[in-house]
Amino acid sequence: MTRINLLRQFGCLWQLSLGPTSKSYTHKTVSLAQQFVQETSDSPPFTTDVSDFGVCQEQNQTVTSHLLDSFKDPEAAIRNRALAGLCLRCYLSQIILKTCQSLARQFSSHRQFSLRDLLSFVLTDDGKSLVVLSKDGKFQLTLDSTNNTQKSTFDIFAVKILQTFNADLVAGMSLDSWAALQTRQSPDLKAFLSEYGFRALSDWALLNRVSKTQLTWLTPSDRLLIEAFHQIYRRDRCQQAQRGKCPVPTASQLEQMQMYLKKYNENSLSHQKLLSDLKRVAAQLRSYDVWNNRESLDDQNNQASGLAAIDNAIDSLKIEQQELSHFIHTQLDLALTQSIVQALRSQIETLRKSRAYKPFADQFVHGLRLYYEQGFTLREIVPKLGMTSWDQARRILNPGKLLTRVRSQVVSQLLEQMLNKAHQMGLTPQPPQQDYLTKLAEQVENFIDTEIFNRAAEELRIGQNRSLTSDYANRLRQVLRSDVLSRN
Repeated sequence: MTRINLLRQFGCLWQLSLGPTSKSYTHKTVSLAQQFVQETSDSPPFTTDVSDFGVCQEQNQTVTSHLLDSFKDPEAAIRNRALAGLCLRCYLSQIILKTCQSLARQFSSHRQFSLRDLLSFVLTDDGKSLVVLSKDGKFQLTLDSTNNTQKSTFDIFAVKILQTFNADLVAGMSLDSWAALQTRQSPDLKAFLSEYGFRALSDWALLNRVSKTQLTWLTPSDRLLIEAFHQIYRRDRCQQAQRGKCPVPTASQLEQMQMYLKKYNENSLSHQKLLSDLKRVAAQLRSYDVWNNRESLDDQNNQASGLAAIDNAIDSLKIEQQELSHFIHTQLDLALTQSIVQALRSQIETLRKSRAYKPFADQFVHGLRLYYEQGFTLREIVPKLGMTSWDQARRILNPGKLLTRVRSQVVSQLLEQMLNKAHQMGLTPQPPQQDYLTKLAEQVENFIDTEIFNRAAEELRIGQNRSLTSDYANRLRQVLRSDVLSRN
């Protein structure tokens, strides 16, 4: 890792800007952290100079691990522990910032709150104090000029991340991933978002409240799971007039769901497999909620807002990198084609069942080809298909909704394949632990967004004179040109 990269990542702090300014955050040099990095950088693991991104990423994790060991080493000099922690606080500030930016993009589409509102809860470090942990790790202690400590009057969020991180207990999760997860799970942030209706619902609450619209985004087998869940779990809650928190399904309820599913499928699921499948579908519904709160991908005024690329990599599975890369890219390629075909068929079937739009069912594919192959806007397509308005064309074709539906189905398929792979490799029990499942679902979404869907969403937002050249657009055109939609 180059000296410049070291100084930038471990010697500069992102913090909430103060006073009247158009930016929500600022970037400042922390001289004590930079001095410590410079003094330490003449010995491993700081001496390697690399330019390859993958190697840089691996080296980055090595450096953070080295600093973590120094920060938590009870035998190390107390000032060195504090300085190692200060370097890590600088490093974590960027991850906290990026996570809040991601949350703002997901939830503030209607400008109900700002990025600054989110940052005020977690980007709380000014870099001025030196902090270590108490011997039991439960408290933050502030150092004075003579290296004496006293209990901190204010706990720094970045230090809380370091307090709770234990690589041996989080399924191989990196500090980067742990920091992003803890930022998203911050009680203060969650409480703030809940004021705007973005509640942190449990898996069982998500499954219990699923709507008919959400069901259309699921695969037939997943819809059957939801149907069984509602027939038993929702029935019991209604009969018993239960309110409040949705508990884990009881053994009796799971057995009844098994009996219900067996009527449609000869294969009998164990309680553990049924719970695992229900949690996987809940993770997909959680993804649906997030994407459904984004701005329209093709609004009437053609306003461009764009999505920034998500740069978190999948790092929670301890599989040899080359094997994992080949496996996941192969599965993504298969899932993308299958999901596009499934989403197109589903939309055509929905149109055929609609009284108002049934006449346009046979023109759906032609309309999409005009949009994706010839570059016509929805407004230009209206007269070509005999429609009455732009709004009618948007409701019938709706490229943005189609993209979101495909994404949802890709998430479901790829998550299932990754869970199966992890189980085969002995990396996780069946069913997997909830934290593992939640984090893997998040990483699968980050991966497919980076590989496919961020660019696809961005090009739809451009408006007129858009260039539809993303991998998603190219694959969609291939499907539209084939005869696969005419097959049974």
